[in-house]
Amino acid sequence: MIISQRFHCERALYISDAVGIEAVGFCAEDVPFARSIKIRSREVLARAIAFIDIHIVGRQPKFLGKREQVNISQ
Repeated sequence: MIISQRFHCERALYISDAVGIEAVGFCAEDVPFARSIKIRSREVLARAIAFIDIHIVGRQPKFLGKREQVNISQ
């Protein structure tokens, strides 16, 4: 389960899918527009690096621990 702003959830879900982790994202409220330009600019670079790490370099997760089972009852 990934909980963050939309721009980060999108990248985190992309990475989790690439390494075989089944995940779902819940997006928090977006940042104010004045701050969003800086954050979105930085996100362009972060997404490019994620793509390179996954598809070109083949980098594996650094802090991937043992799998934990999460049971959610309704």
